[in-house]
Amino acid sequence: KSHLAIVQRVNNEGEGDPFYEVMGIVTLEDIIEEIIKSEILDETDLYTDNRKKQRVPHRERKRHDFSLFKLSDSEMRVKISPQLLLATHRFMATAANPSASRSPLEVEPFKSVYLSEKILLRLLKHPNVIQELKCDEKNKKAPEHYLYQRNRPVDYFVLLLQYTSFFLQGKVEVEVGKEGLRFENGAFTYYGVPAIMTTACSGIPVSKP
Repeated sequence: KSHLAIVQRVNNEGEGDPFYEVMGIVTLEDIIEEIIKSEILDETDLYTDNRKKQRVPHRERKRHDFSLFKLSDSEMRVKISPQLLLATHRFMATAANPSASRSPLEVEPFKSVYLSEKILLRLLKHPNVIQELKCDEKNKKAPEHYLYQRNRPVDYFVLLLQYTSFFLQGKVEVEVGKEGLRFENGAFTYYGVPAIMTTACSGIPVSKP
């Protein structure tokens, strides 16, 4: 199995037998970007948009230690792949980039001004952070199935993942308003940002300890 696909087309132009012509590659990051409808920019990217070929402003190149994403047996009760851990880390660390199509305040608590990327990784690898929730289709209204309930304050943030599927198809059902309108959201959607934010006297938002 691989997280890299080669895109080919059949070239039957001219004389001779048709042959496969390589057009490009598709990576796991490309798929995740399509799911979240946003460009993920990290320190290794040269372009902000592959279609427009707009280059990222020059930044100092850093050496990356990807061995940090290799999980030990003592870490994380719910086992996810290193690739999904990396994708989650990059999403949380870079989705707030002002160059992305999303609002730069959507994942404010995880911006580098508040939290270094190394600390964010350590947070994701904490045994109590990534939880597996299984839904009993015969008893959907069981209390343990609810992430949030109306008029019940919480102090946690939730990011949806689906670690058993390559296409990250985890989902939740949301019911809002007096009308009880319902809709579904999929993987890499999140809730509860205000619950982990507080406003200092100066008016500058900071994350809770």
